[in-house]
Amino acid sequence: MYKIYIETAVLFVVWTVFVLLLPKRARRIAGCTGSVLSVFLILLFTVFGRQQSNVYGVNIIPFSSFTVTDSQTEFYRSMYLNILLFMPLGMTLPFALPDKLRLKPLIAIGSGLALSVAVEFCQLIFNIGKFEIDDMIMNTVGICTGVLSYLIVWLIRIRKQK
Repeated sequence: MYKIYIETAVLFVVWTVFVLLLPKRARRIAGCTGSVLSVFLILLFTVFGRQQSNVYGVNIIPFSSFTVTDSQTEFYRSMYLNILLFMPLGMTLPFALPDKLRLKPLIAIGSGLALSVAVEFCQLIFNIGKFEIDDMIMNTVGICTGVLSYLIVWLIRIRKQK
């Protein structure tokens, strides 16, 4: 499990450096491509790649999964994978948005949250998983972690301009 933490950190740093080196137009293209690919993979893994299951229901109690992790450590992995799944969208979407938008990070977070809610509703409606508020929380943490990459690049670029 520690290997995946290290790989995630390395990919996070590589993306940040890569985007710093790209010219403005190429950053926008990379952001658009990465965002579309991220949404595609999110939908593939959470909606289209699943089959109907016996696991059905609604869990709207925030952080209730954390109480189960003591007896079932698989939930830690599941929570971490939810964060990992949405992190690339948070890393790429702000670069895809027009520069005129001042609140790119908030728009990216809001878009990621909306996608997460849509995924959970699809899982509920099509009986392919449980509607869980904890999944939406972890997905939003993933988006926020990805947006952090955008903010780092933005701060470095501002300092270079001064």
